[in-house]
Parts: sequence; C-alpha cells; structure tokens
Amino acid sequence: MKEDKILYEKFLSGNEEAFDKLIIKYKNNLIYFITRYVKSLEIAEDIFQDVVLYILENKEKYDFKYSFKTYLYMIAKSRAINYVKKTSKIVELDDDIKEEKLLEEIVCSNERKEKIYRALKKLPKDYQLVIYLTKMEELSYKETAKIMDKTEIQIKTLAHNAKRKLSKILIDEKVIDIKNNKILKILSIILALGIIISGVVYASFKIYENVKSTSMIPSFTGKMGNTNTNNVWVGTFQLAWNEFLDTRLDGKSLEFEDYNSELANELNKRSFTKDMLSDDSYYIKVGETTPELKMQIEEDIRNKFKYNSTILNDLDFRKVDGNKKCYTVYSMLCKNFEFPIPFDRLSGMRFKESERFYKYFGIENSSSEELNSNVEVLYYNKISDDNLRSNDFAVKLKTKGEDEVYICRTDSNNSFEEIYQEMNEKAKSYTGKKEFTEDDELKIPYINLDTVINYDELCGKFIKGTNGLYLMNAMQNVKFSLNEKGGNLTSEAAIQDMYLSVGMETRYFYLDNNFIIFLKEKDADKPYFALRITNTDLLEEF
Repeated sequence: MKEDKILYEKFLSGNEEAFDKLIIKYKNNLIYFITRYVKSLEIAEDIFQDVVLYILENKEKYDFKYSFKTYLYMIAKSRAINYVKKTSKIVELDDDIKEEKLLEEIVCSNERKEKIYRALKKLPKDYQLVIYLTKMEELSYKETAKIMDKTEIQIKTLAHNAKRKLSKILIDEKVIDIKNNKILKILSIILALGIIISGVVYASFKIYENVKSTSMIPSFTGKMGNTNTNNVWVGTFQLAWNEFLDTRLDGKSLEFEDYNSELANELNKRSFTKDMLSDDSYYIKVGETTPELKMQIEEDIRNKFKYNSTILNDLDFRKVDGNKKCYTVYSMLCKNFEFPIPFDRLSGMRFKESERFYKYFGIENSSSEELNSNVEVLYYNKISDDNLRSNDFAVKLKTKGEDEVYICRTDSNNSFEEIYQEMNEKAKSYTGKKEFTEDDELKIPYINLDTVINYDELCGKFIKGTNGLYLMNAMQNVKFSLNEKGGNLTSEAAIQDMYLSVGMETRYFYLDNNFIIFLKEKDADKPYFALRITNTDLLEEF
C-alpha cells in the first residue's frame, strides 16, 4: 500500500514512530500467520520480535517494488521455517484452556461461527493459508505466490479448490443454504461474513491441528523413510496416471516445464498396471469434464460395486467453454475378502510403547485347532526371547476367494517393493515348519484406515509439449478395514486437467509497456483527448 511505503520512507529517514505504526498495524495478523508453522502463540511472538529485529538491522534491504506487507510475510515465513528446522518438532499450545481463551478473544461464541471455524479446520493447510492471504490479508495472487513459494497458476488453482471445498463443507454443515438449486459463491460468503470469518481464520492458524499418522505414497517403489510413520500404497492413483498418459499424452511420460517432480518421475515408471488385477475388481473412466460424466461414473460404480463415491463431490465437473476440452480420469479399486473361518477375538494388547490397549484378533492356545488352517507360515526367524516384537517373521492368511493376505513383521524402512522381494526371498530359503501348529499363537490388531490425499505438487504446473495443459486436481482416497472375519478395501483416484486457455483469458491485454489513450464522443470524427504513456511518472504506486 502507498501509505506503508510512505511510513517506511520516513523510517529510513530516522522517524522511529513511523516504524512503530507499521509494526503495530500488522502485529496481530503476522503472529497468527506464524502460528500456522509453529503452533505456539508464545513462540510465534518470539519469532515476530525476530522479524522486527531483522528489519531494523537490514532496513535498506526492503525492495519498494513489493508491498511492505508482502515483504513482512516473506521474512516471517522464512524465520518460522528456520525455527521448525532447528527444533525438528511442532510445538503445541500449552493447554486447551489457553486455546479456548484466545479463540474467545478473537470471535464471539455462537453456533454459526463455531461451524465456520470447524469447517476451516477441515481444510488442508495450504487451502487455509491461501484463503487467509488472499481474502483476509487481501494480497494479490502474485504476492501470495511469493510468500508461499509457488507459481501464480498454483495459487489460482489452490484458491479455486479451497473455495469449492469450503463451500461444500459449509453447505453440508448447513451454515449456508442452496437457493434455487444454485450454490452461493464462497467469495460472497467470505465478504459478507467479514470480521467473523476473519477472526475464525486467524484462530484456525493458531489452534493446533492433529496431523494424521497415515501418509500416502503413490509409488510402490518409493522409500518410506521414518519407521514411526504409517504408510499406505494402493495402485488406484497409478491406474489413473497410466490412463492419463495414454489418453492425453499419447503414451508419453509426463514432464513439467521448469520443474522436475520426483513424484511424477516415479509414476511415469508405471510400476502397477490394470493387467495385474482381475476385471471385476477395478473400474476406469476417461471423458470430457462435464456434469454428465460425473453422473455416468456414479451410476457405473453403483452398478458394479454397489458403492457411492466419496471423492466425486470434491472434484469440479462444471463444463468450461473453450476451444480445448478439459478431461477427467477416474479409477476405482474395490476388494472384499473373507477368511475361511473367522478368527477369535482376543484380549486387548499394547502396540509398541503405547499406554493404551488395542483390539486384536487371531489364534491363541485356547483357540480351536481348525483356525490353524487359515494360516501358512512363510518364515519365522527368532531373534529374542525377551523382546517378541523384534522377531522376524511373515505369514500368509488364506481367504475364501483368490485374494491372499501377507503380513510381514519388520523394522525396515525400504520401499514396499524391496520389502516384498525380501519377504519372498526369505520364504524360499526358510526350512522350518510352514504349518501353523497348536503351539503357535497369532495376534493381529484390528485396522481401520480412512484417508484422503491431494497431490498438490502435481497441480498447477504446465506440462511440457501441451501448449498450456496442467493438472487442476489430482487426488486419491483409501478405505481399508481388517478384522477377524476378513477385510474390505475401496480406493478412488481422479485426475482433472485444464488448459490455460480454458476459463481464462489467453489474450493478455497487459498495459505494462508504451500505450496511448484516446477519448472521443460517439459520433465525432476526431478524439478530444489523447495521452501517451511511456514511463511511470503518471502512474499510481500499488
């Protein structure tokens, strides 16, 4: 803003009071922004002081081509990330009382505001941040991109998806209504709610967010890293990726302009294909993005799997007018299996060093011997009598159908592919008893997984050789349960593309170079005013 730059110029001239005005103006907003990274109000305040100190010590570094607000947020982000890297942990607020007190200070308590707050908390962090910066702080896409270290097209995509996602949540939670079968625009809602939504957004960055322990890796060959983090892989997104390459890129690998994506490189290897599945267990659909395509997919998966999609409503199926068509690739994998004989429900057990007890099923000494036929021992290498958790073993659980369940006890952080190969090699070389005997025991925890991931790093980047094609949405969900009777797996994946020329103006009428303005009455032969602009003397600063 022009006022900020005037104050900063006064500060450069030695007016400390001008600097104080600038800092006071942005203090609260900046502290809440910092809590987006550190999750502690006290630490955020310390980092804020560090930001102020940096500006005081480096006052000549401010580049006036940026707004002071953008400059301030860039420094704050850098300091916050440095803190997180040094501490290698995210600090929570001290207690719920402080958390609730601060929330109460920001927004008055009522049902509508609480619902808005809960809705915002459900958004991914980048979605929250892009709403905060573009709507609450009123920063441009260019400024927001600078702060978030993304491209403008990525910010536009994030903002579009964030508004759509928030709209759906607010409608589902009955915070807003659908009138005349038309969904109210979320931009209007945000502007209408004004300070209410502003306060809630601030609070949403302050309050600690529970991070799911499950992380999705879309490649079977990808390293899993930290062994304290749950990982899951299912081939559904790979199926969608393969189909996208074949139908939209003529079978070529996908490469981005000016960006090398390790994730895309792994997916380009096509480590999993539909030929590895039976026809009755998967579904793939490719078509022009239209409401009719969505209805067709919904009908198809209901008929084939008796399943109602949980991701289609998060995608955008509005038909966009343009010379080039947008497409959606959808894939689904559905598996249900039962054990020949249901296992016994067992008493609770701790998992690793947990204090709580968790539900388990399996076989113990008092179980019926007929349950032993459910299990085949692949190998069992005893490592310690004192610590049973360190033993190295793998078993195969039989099912009524063609599916087999392999369970491998390991501390390895290799890729799934490497661990699977190691398991097979150990099974081949194992010379011990393959039968599960009456003296053996097997205890398996009940598992219930329900996770969704948006592959944002694949979105908003132009694809080489396509003249403006980029991925607008790339997402997958996984639902998996395992109990004494058997298991259930459903997974959906979708990729939606868009051309820059579709839904946007590709003829860039940017007056950022020499131009002339004429003013003329409607029926006159000549204008009554003419102005040539060749420099910035007559332009207003941002």
